[in-house]
Amino acid sequence: MVKTKITVSIEKQVVNNAKLVLLKKGRTLSDYIEKSLSSL
Repeated sequence: MVKTKITVSIEKQVVNNAKLVLLKKGRTLSDYIEKSLSSL
């Protein structure tokens, strides 16, 4: 699978909170977003 970069604008605190939660679960923000978009 070929990966592509995207740019989105999200509040910094939202991103930081998401990264913290996902780090505790052993996941990355990119992985979470990719799986979320794949489920659409």
